[in-house]
Amino acid sequence: MTNNESVPSVLTVKLFSEKHPAFSQASIRHLIFHARSNGFERCLRRAGRKILILESEFFAWLNDQKLGGSHAA
Repeated sequence: MTNNESVPSVLTVKLFSEKHPAFSQASIRHLIFHARSNGFERCLRRAGRKILILESEFFAWLNDQKLGGSHAA
């Protein structure tokens, strides 16, 4: 990886919820449970059993929902 490449911000469900209190752990876990049907899979990365949320993708996904994306939550 070169110095020009940025590392995406990835957070656990708990840390994401703490950083963005508008989104409870329960609401995030609900989105994860239904990720295949609501398009939320694009926001997730898995490392073994750990589920990580790509912060930038989450807000892009959220913006798509506001714009009437085909995968409403």
